[in-house]
Amino acid sequence: MKRLSTFRPKAKFQIMMLGNAAVGKSSLLQRFISDASPTISQPMATIGAEFKVKRVCLVDGVVRLKIWDTSGQERFKDLLRTYYDRCNGAVIVYDIQNRESYEHAQAWVTELREKISRELVLVLAGNKADMDIIREVTKFEAEEYATHHNLIFLETSSVNGMNVNICFTEMAKALYAQRNQSQKGKKSSNLKETTLNEHDEKEEIKPSFFNCFGSHSNASKST
Repeated sequence: MKRLSTFRPKAKFQIMMLGNAAVGKSSLLQRFISDASPTISQPMATIGAEFKVKRVCLVDGVVRLKIWDTSGQERFKDLLRTYYDRCNGAVIVYDIQNRESYEHAQAWVTELREKISRELVLVLAGNKADMDIIREVTKFEAEEYATHHNLIFLETSSVNGMNVNICFTEMAKALYAQRNQSQKGKKSSNLKETTLNEHDEKEEIKPSFFNCFGSHSNASKST
């Protein structure tokens, strides 16, 4: 049986992780990439932006996701806007225990819908769902908002892995479907898909286990 890294992906996409500081963006991404729970020690804040790459196995083939983990600190907000045009979608994360983070997630949705001329695929992730007993944002409220704004919605937990793989897989499925629909001429789209070049191939590494996922990481940080 071939490793997933030996299969050339049918498509590749770039997505952003957005949300306030300390909502768990990096922990969610790390859980997806390596299936590792967050450490008990104080997490390090993301400075600027860094990316990780993972291949996802869908029914119709393998797609490659380049996922930008961005800082939630206000001072980096202008920097994050420089990534908009290169990305095909975004996972917008809030903490179910923190209403302010939910309101800021809504602000991200508004900004992306207004600033981007193309229709980004957006996932709204209510993180830290393992702390349900002290939540400030109800699941019903977030579901209603997501339905109204055409978002994919899930509640997630990097601690127990709840819906983490589903979150990114649903994003990959939506992007791939949008790409296929565009190619068939059913509607216009500005998806910036490119073929893998030599540099991209060097980014790929073999996964450490036999399944439908392979990953790699790199960083581009501001000081």
